[in-house]
Amino acid sequence: MLDAYGAALVALFLLTGPLSGHTQDESSQRTYIRWYNQQLEHGPSNGNSSFEAIGQSSITARETELQIDQAWLTVNSTVNFGLEVWAQSHACHKCDLVFRAYLEGLSTSSLPVNCTHKTDLRLVRVHPGGHQEQICRFQTTFRENGDYWVFIDMPKPGKDYVIPCEILEVNDPSAAELPILYVLLGLVALALCYLASKYLYKYLRRVAASRQDSMDVTSVRDGGDVMEKEKKRRKKKKKKKKKKKKKKKKKKKKKKKKEKEEEMKSRRRKKKEKRQK
Repeated sequence: MLDAYGAALVALFLLTGPLSGHTQDESSQRTYIRWYNQQLEHGPSNGNSSFEAIGQSSITARETELQIDQAWLTVNSTVNFGLEVWAQSHACHKCDLVFRAYLEGLSTSSLPVNCTHKTDLRLVRVHPGGHQEQICRFQTTFRENGDYWVFIDMPKPGKDYVIPCEILEVNDPSAAELPILYVLLGLVALALCYLASKYLYKYLRRVAASRQDSMDVTSVRDGGDVMEKEKKRRKKKKKKKKKKKKKKKKKKKKKKKKEKEEEMKSRRRKKKEKRQK
């Protein structure tokens, strides 16, 4: 099944490719990229003889694994001459381009590129006499774990000798700055949480102090009422006691007066009896 699918894609690539006199459109390029990546993942199948027949190299796994801040740049060359890859990062100010790799004609080659800064990249053809001809040049910032492709095709017949050269981004890689951005957002969130907790703590302390003051005022007021009541009770008790004492004294005085009258009566009676005798 995979072999038949690969053969159909190869046929589509050949019909739309430079050997047919037509420049490949983006849809056929993406179809070829999907098949190519599938071959890298599952290994080359027996149907790759079609590519060897037109001069393409066989499908082989990429030699290295991507490191941090790196992406893949794959150059698919359907021209019959080799290309040199020259590149330089903008981190090196006004530095000369550095030779990175030599790409055979009619081949598909991948090389890792840096993602931390913008990259100035050129594809150069070296003629037998040593003369260098710039085929392709672009400046771009690659994104980490990205899969970028450049298709080098022969120009259309009857046109000026201009080889089309555009970068095609296959996947949707994440920006290399995202981890730093996440860390910064986490730090900002922690700072906001700290400020919020600090404000909340102060607010709760103010509320607690206000409640305590209210309770103290209430207790003082209640205590004053109790003292006032106690004072009235004592005053009333004292008044009652004084009244009782006065009443008792009056009763005693009355009793004493009565006894005195009785004694006077007794004396008069005795005196009267004495006279009668």
